[in-house]
Amino acid sequence: MSLAEIPRGARIFLDAGIFLGHFTGASLECRRLLERCERAEVRGATSALVLAEVGHRLGQMEAAAKGSLGPADLARLHGDAVAKVPLMGVEVLPFDLRVLLGGGEIRSRTALGVLPSLVAGGARQAGLHAVATLESALERVEGLKVYRPSDLDAFGHGLP
Repeated sequence: MSLAEIPRGARIFLDAGIFLGHFTGASLECRRLLERCERAEVRGATSALVLAEVGHRLGQMEAAAKGSLGPADLARLHGDAVAKVPLMGVEVLPFDLRVLLGGGEIRSRTALGVLPSLVAGGARQAGLHAVATLESALERVEGLKVYRPSDLDAFGHGLP
């Protein structure tokens, strides 16, 4: 299902690809979803681990574009992205041992990769049954409704 199909009032876990699509300008759908969160039409939530991934990937993109970046530049990029997310009306959930163990259980049943299983574990721990992501593999998680941007594919093609 597309991001535009997320019903008003829904509470949904947002994966890293949604933020990357927004911050890089690669996805109008991701930007619109985060605008809906900001207006409280959709109640978005994510985890501290997802935000760490967003900061890391933004740093990689910036370093690739400029040739290299120092540690202070990468830390600034990470901090800027992380600081903006709560201002978008997105709840930031903790990443703890329960999420880690829950993700491991999901991984053993579905053969998902580490990060997607931790996204599913984070969503489950928070009582969420929907996720916005680029990861089509999350559709293998029983009881989890998956929404994906149609202007980016599961491999992030379309991101810089």
